[in-house]
Amino acid sequence: MLICRLNDCSSASEVSSGHFILSCASDRCLLLRSIASSELLLPLPSAPNTKSKRELDQNILSSLANFLVFDHQPSSSSSSSTTRAAMALHRLQQDFRQLIKNKVDGIDASPSEENFFIWNAIICGPEDSIYESGAYQLQLTFSEDYPLRPPQVRFLTKVFHPNVWWDDGFICVDILKDGWLPSYDVLAILHSIRLLLADPNPLSPANLEAALLYRDNRVEYNRRVSQMIQDTLDTDDDDDDDDGNDDNGQIEDGDALRQKTSMPPRSVSE
Repeated sequence: MLICRLNDCSSASEVSSGHFILSCASDRCLLLRSIASSELLLPLPSAPNTKSKRELDQNILSSLANFLVFDHQPSSSSSSSTTRAAMALHRLQQDFRQLIKNKVDGIDASPSEENFFIWNAIICGPEDSIYESGAYQLQLTFSEDYPLRPPQVRFLTKVFHPNVWWDDGFICVDILKDGWLPSYDVLAILHSIRLLLADPNPLSPANLEAALLYRDNRVEYNRRVSQMIQDTLDTDDDDDDDDGNDDNGQIEDGDALRQKTSMPPRSVSE
């Protein structure tokens, strides 16, 4: 790939500066295309048809030298990886701006300070569901192929749910697998996961015990979920007591704790 920086080409085109990519070449002219998709046609000095390919290439480069300062950048896996990473980063910045612009109750997320490809998120349990009193921390890890490939998403907070792996918190949901589309963004991912809490899919279980209880013994399933939420709140309360944050010696209830739930650095709600 030949990337050219136009230096002075007023005689050949109205365009006076910019970066161009060599689109095609013949023995008579060169076609350059800018990032904005405008085209620039540069004539080549007439040359005998008997010239070899090497001599033709030299003729092209000599002609470019009269108009352009150019750098030859051969295609490689490293440059391709850099391009993918830049595109992924640009898309993540767009997702972040959308989260700030279109805030949704019960959903908060932001990239970490150290790595824009790792995000921290919090979702509150959907209203009118057994998960309503819980607040759940998640981590999203994006690859350089985002948004062509979905991120890896896992719960950092322990969750008893048919579609959440108990050991590592990873989530079994269609939007993060075969149902992924590049048009989905971070907000769509977290919204789908929040809905999944209230509407599990026991036919695609990650936690078989939870799936069987959800199908066969809903009362016991609800009890286990409620107990897990309470255990998490009790652990948080104990941590607050150890830090001396409870000045009155009172234990906050679940609703108060959810109000105090704060995001890791760079929260979109700040």
